Amino acid sequence: IGDLSASNQDYDIAIKAYKYVIQKGPSSTQYIFARVNLLNTLSNKITKNDNYTSKDLSDLEKDYFTAVNELGKTTATAPLLKGFAHFEAFYLNKTDSAESLLKEVDAMQGLSLQFIGECKLELGDILLFKGDIWEATLLYSQVDLDFKHSPLGQEAKFKNAKWYFYKGDFAYAQSMLDILKAATSDLISNDAMDLSLLISDNIEDSVNEALTLYSQADLLLFQNKTDEAWSTMDTLVKKFPSSTLIPNVYYQKAKILKRKNKTNEAIEYLQKIVDKYSDGILA
Repeated sequence: IGDLSASNQDYDIAIKAYKYVIQKGPSSTQYIFARVNLLNTLSNKITKNDNYTSKDLSDLEKDYFTAVNELGKTTATAPLLKGFAHFEAFYLNKTDSAESLLKEVDAMQGLSLQFIGECKLELGDILLFKGDIWEATLLYSQVDLDFKHSPLGQEAKFKNAKWYFYKGDFAYAQSMLDILKAATSDLISNDAMDLSLLISDNIEDSVNEALTLYSQADLLLFQNKTDEAWSTMDTLVKKFPSSTLIPNVYYQKAKILKRKNKTNEAIEYLQKIVDKYSDGILA
């Protein structure tokens, strides 16, 4: 019940289910599993929107440390360490600590190849987040090669395609995305089609200044630098007021505002898309 609820983002029910198992005590066979998933679910709940406080983050960090100290660093707690690394990097900006933690997990014996691949993708994301883009693409490529034709390998290929998009190599990114359109994972296939369409609709010449600005803003959003991303999108709108990317900019701004619980302002941007670009896909 906890897992099903967590996967459907019904975090309160998931937390209640995990706490019920934990109350059965450490002798319960599911105790460690429940502790691990409880913390990762709490992390997802807190960071789902941007209305968390510094106290929320520091309290969760303490809970993670408490769990690691109590349960240790073992194959059974590897998912806890992976979740902790993600939280440290993307919300506490402790990328070095997060990187070190994932490398400890990678060195453990007895982990499944699937989980090791997932950790490599997480480490790649963290390296991309901190700006170490070349190491990030090496990890994505490793997972792509190790898990060819599987959903994990397809996810790695999509992350690499996004990497080329961020870097401004739009033609190569699109060639990778075209392969992924036939991915067995609906989520990856849909994401690939969306990004491929964005590129094909907005690629103009060898410079592609507007699309480059948009890709830079997209990377900044990935790095949780929402203010810088907003500023970059403003630059795009100012320099290219007739760009076909304007509705995408409005849509990204609406998503940022929604995460900040500024619903009315988000609606205004969405309404602009409906009113001004009624013939487009986003409308």
